[in-house]
Amino acid sequence: PMNRFSVFISVLLSLSTQAFAQERLASPLFESKITAPTLVRVCGDRVWTYSVALGELRALDPESGKLLSTQSLGGVLPGQMITALACNRSSFYVATIQKYEGSEKLQKSVFSLFRVTIPANNQPLQGAERLTLPEDAIVRDLEVLRNSFFLVQNSTYKSADSVHWNRLEIPLAKDIAPKDLDLSQNPFADWQEGFLISQGRYSRLEPLEDGSLMLLDPFRSHVVFYGKDSSYRWGRWGTRNGTLMFAKSIAMVSDRWVAISDVGLKLVFFYDRLGNYIGSIGSDAGTARFGYPLGLASWQDRLYVADYFGNRILGFKLNIGTLAAGPVDPDSVSLDKKSFTENDLFRNPDTQKTYAMVRCLNCHDGLEKYSLDKFILEKKHHPVGVEVKMTVDLKLAEGHKIDCFTCHQNHHQSLSGVVTGQFGEERSVKQIPFMLRKPFKDLCLTCHKDKESVEHNHLGLSSAKLQKFKIQVKSCSQCHQLHSAEPRQLRKTVSDLCISCHGQARKPKSHPF
Repeated sequence: PMNRFSVFISVLLSLSTQAFAQERLASPLFESKITAPTLVRVCGDRVWTYSVALGELRALDPESGKLLSTQSLGGVLPGQMITALACNRSSFYVATIQKYEGSEKLQKSVFSLFRVTIPANNQPLQGAERLTLPEDAIVRDLEVLRNSFFLVQNSTYKSADSVHWNRLEIPLAKDIAPKDLDLSQNPFADWQEGFLISQGRYSRLEPLEDGSLMLLDPFRSHVVFYGKDSSYRWGRWGTRNGTLMFAKSIAMVSDRWVAISDVGLKLVFFYDRLGNYIGSIGSDAGTARFGYPLGLASWQDRLYVADYFGNRILGFKLNIGTLAAGPVDPDSVSLDKKSFTENDLFRNPDTQKTYAMVRCLNCHDGLEKYSLDKFILEKKHHPVGVEVKMTVDLKLAEGHKIDCFTCHQNHHQSLSGVVTGQFGEERSVKQIPFMLRKPFKDLCLTCHKDKESVEHNHLGLSSAKLQKFKIQVKSCSQCHQLHSAEPRQLRKTVSDLCISCHGQARKPKSHPF
């Protein structure tokens, strides 16, 4: 009897385990490490990803994530960063941004579109044919379906040759009839209409086999299906299961389901085409959070995620049977139904960990402005989350801690002031760069008061004997910057920084650098 009982229990456990496994939406395929990936695409038999930190395109095996080849952009697109990437059988279509310093040291940007031949047999990228963009604006998304090209800038465009673009007269999401007409169930349906930055623009697009388009309005968390005969939208802003806080990327799965990454809640959500919620996955295909799931790509029953803060590309095998089982009650997903607060996905500790950067990056990742190169975790940018123990006239986050708003104005405000060149030359400008709250020196000395003394550093020093011209140290910005790849936010490596003023002749010869 005991043996029979043991077998019975084992069978029950086995069945329950199988049932649990069947309920999971996905299982992990691989995790491939790469610094600051921003894009992921399936081209041919490879998964391609772009690292803004390394300036590289990498090809991965779609099943194992094994690195197959690395392509540097330096030879064909020097100084440019990719904002959108698409491909057909033979070519990459690459949208880029190139930053330079304007007349008043304010960053300006040049936006471009190129066609680059996909290299064979791990050969390096060669040549780049410049194509025409319909607007002088950032390219937020780029798609190719058979012989049609689609482009998302401030408006949405279609082309038959990637040269001549026709603007698609797509209504704003708010002007398209919603599937959910019961506003009592959707209290945030129109609350973001009053936001200055919410212009009703779409940020992501995916052309479908039936000729319709799927578009994402990230500020309203609305998904629009736009077709010749009918169009509709769905989506709810929120922080519970089934709602979207910071919707970022979309991918169509088998032309039946929609995957959406949410960089605020750090999960990927799944819906059917009518917006009925199916479930979500984290970085372990369960509840573990992504760092910042910036990019999505799907291929058959595979889903690939570019996790920007996680410094990785993740591959998942989707459980089509579970997806096909249909919608679920969003509230039934949570084990604890005691209160709205306790079911709030935003309160997860891993979600809160980087929120000081996420709330800014959500617009600065290319949605409104491209600053991904400034948010790379490995770049040792000025720390956030640090408690300031003195009284300062700067804005601090909860707990008297530094966040992005401590140094930068929130939106569209920039003070006039004085900027200082590398060798001490000063000039007045109408707008201090980067919307800083104070001129650079005043901003730094607000917290680093001890650095104003000549005994502690170079500030205040002056010498006519360095190089061939007089050098004065008037501002911290002559040696430091807020976002830098070097230790202590230095503009260059220690050796190169010193030599830039002291000259090559001052390199010590007794001990090699």
